[in-house]
Amino acid sequence: MNRISIGRTVLVLLAVLVGGWSASTWAEKGKTAVSVPVQAEEEAGEEAAVPGFTGALEIRLQSEEDRLTPPAEMVLTDPRGKTTGYDPRTGTASQEIPGSSYDWESSRGVRGTRQVIVRVRNAANGLYTLRLIATRTGKYRLYLKGLDQYQTAADLRFTDAKILKGTVQHYLINFSREGPRLDARRTQTLE
Repeated sequence: MNRISIGRTVLVLLAVLVGGWSASTWAEKGKTAVSVPVQAEEEAGEEAAVPGFTGALEIRLQSEEDRLTPPAEMVLTDPRGKTTGYDPRTGTASQEIPGSSYDWESSRGVRGTRQVIVRVRNAANGLYTLRLIATRTGKYRLYLKGLDQYQTAADLRFTDAKILKGTVQHYLINFSREGPRLDARRTQTLE
């Protein structure tokens, strides 16, 4: 009986480890990344929904280099055409998306570094457009996280991505609270 219990424990540990690795998907330029939901420690169906919370979308931009700040600013457009973010070309900040915020925060791990974060609480299902507007040439990491009402997460990561000063990179993000699910595709344009 002890062998069966230990065997099950090992299998559960392996499933958690493998599940955690598959939740992070890296995508190259022009390719589509699809997320895999990360289940919390409790079994699905045993979790309670958070009252008044229907899901969320969070986007983090960090420098991939030994720089204190990311090489770009972000502007997110929701399925209804409302925006949140900062456009450094015009000096315009917006916070039109209901339940959204655009913040600079200290990055974890490296003292003195900062990251840009867009959060949308109770995010609507649908197609979002993210614009990264380069303030200098550099490399960055972009983390996208979607949450459902049970706070189950779906994650995407774009790492070692390069942006050139004067360019705008567009990400098309399809978000669904059911699951949750994130699909993203990156393109680049000169604006």
